[in-house]
Amino acid sequence: MKTDNYNLITNGDSIPTVNQLTPLTSSLSTKPQQKSTAATANSKVVKIVVAACCAVSLTCIVVAVYEAKHSGCRQESLGCLNCWNQSCSLETNFCLHGCTPGWQGSKCNEECPVGSYGASCSQLCGHCKNQSTCNTVTGVCSDECEDGYHSPHCNETCPAGSYGASCSQLCGHCKSQSTCNGVTGVCLDGCDPGYDSPHCNKSCPFGSFGASCNQLCGHCKGRSTCNGVTGVCLVGCDPGYDSPHCNETCSVGSFGASCKQLCGHCKTQSNCNSVTGVCLDGCEDGYQTPNCNEVCPQNTYGPDCNKPCGQCKDKDSCHPVTGRCLNGCQDGYQQVTLRSCPSGSFGPDCSKECGFCKIAGSCNYITGQCLNGCQDGYQGDLCDTTCSSGTYGPACTKVCGHCKEGSACNYIKEYVQMAVKMAIQQTFALHLKGKLCLSDSVTTAFLTLITVIAIWFP
Repeated sequence: MKTDNYNLITNGDSIPTVNQLTPLTSSLSTKPQQKSTAATANSKVVKIVVAACCAVSLTCIVVAVYEAKHSGCRQESLGCLNCWNQSCSLETNFCLHGCTPGWQGSKCNEECPVGSYGASCSQLCGHCKNQSTCNTVTGVCSDECEDGYHSPHCNETCPAGSYGASCSQLCGHCKSQSTCNGVTGVCLDGCDPGYDSPHCNKSCPFGSFGASCNQLCGHCKGRSTCNGVTGVCLVGCDPGYDSPHCNETCSVGSFGASCKQLCGHCKTQSNCNSVTGVCLDGCEDGYQTPNCNEVCPQNTYGPDCNKPCGQCKDKDSCHPVTGRCLNGCQDGYQQVTLRSCPSGSFGPDCSKECGFCKIAGSCNYITGQCLNGCQDGYQGDLCDTTCSSGTYGPACTKVCGHCKEGSACNYIKEYVQMAVKMAIQQTFALHLKGKLCLSDSVTTAFLTLITVIAIWFP
């Protein structure tokens, strides 16, 4: 009975009651009972006191054992704090269901190593700035992200169109709306036209345009710049250049700002300087330099207005080209009839020779155009150009046959005839100009030669 009650005290989870301690207190009395009443009373008092003292002593002992036992459990339970659901073995302190985020080890008493976080430290930190670590529980970088990555975990690159620290900067004008490098901001496929690399956030430098700004503006007015995308000059062109890019000179016959002005009466097909309008080869007869758009001054005429008018009536001026007095002559003077150039010549002062006209020397004395067409083997208004390869004959209208190895055809008698005719033509031209005197016998010889040529080379 004593043993059972002791086991109850040491193994139970509650403090023993006085009733449970009664068998112990009753067993403490071992003396024989006194026969007298007084002794009996005194004996009861002593028993009560002894029983009370023993009860108090045993209670203290039992409480001490209980506290010691349960205090040990609480200390052991501290090892389960980092266990998942705080569940661990009371004997080994090993966590039964793993660790809470930020801890590792069998007892979950080791913090995650640098660069990892989460449950059992199984996740890696993102791209934390300056290689700093992240929170071992949440994974959030303690010192923001590296350039090119964004919060909170710094494991995702910048969204398209942004870059830099915390992805706070915007990409420039990248080509075809492509993105840029998330760290540096450099456009991966180059820039849109009109913007300069590497970041494509600056317009082309002054004087350039286009893709990568590698094209130069034209001759923009007053050295102004052009549109960075299209290259069109913003305020027009310098004189002598045509819109919109101002990189082409004025077409023949025009000059000046936007090529809106027309060349004057230039001697050679309105060929004037595209900027100033000055005729490059001088003026037509009757017009004065430099731009050849004004007639000769009063009382002058002819080439470069270098001839004085005659004695015109009432001191009027004369025709700027021919020099003929417009209202007649003064008394005592008469008009001089202008004579055309001798056969075989034309142009200013009859200084040019006719080409290979069908009838030798029969060209217009002003323009030089052959009146009856060209000799066989020649073409053009002036009959001064040979037939192109593969053609021959009158006006070069006939096609050569299958000449060996693709060579051109060549009729010798026609060339001989042309050469002789040309020599005769030039000789007579000199004779008519008075630069070559021919005797009657020589003239007869030439006529005979012409007759022979006509018979031999019809």
